[in-house]
Amino acid sequence: MMLDVHHFHRAHDKLEDLDGLPKEWFRFGHLCDAQGEIPTDRAEMTRILREERLYVGEGGVPIADIFNRLPKMVYSIELPNLARAKEFGYAEHAFRCLESAKKYMTANLRHI
Repeated sequence: MMLDVHHFHRAHDKLEDLDGLPKEWFRFGHLCDAQGEIPTDRAEMTRILREERLYVGEGGVPIADIFNRLPKMVYSIELPNLARAKEFGYAEHAFRCLESAKKYMTANLRHI
């Protein structure tokens, strides 16, 4: 099973619900961050999903709280941000995505 922290957060899923699930179900995690407040407007929510996710550790998604409840797994970064790609260029944006994820995960996850 793959866990996407952004979808977990915006669905109002509860951290405690992860505790009752078999750990062997989880093999893959999607990393990104987003504003802590979840928009109620569907169009705004879709816009954020498609073009304004934040670097890992920059927003309000409880990434460490989620992944510290799960076993060590493979992570990928899913971080579309059109404004930053335009500002920095795609290569620099990708570099910043990777660096923010490495820094955050090393500092905050128990099993990195």
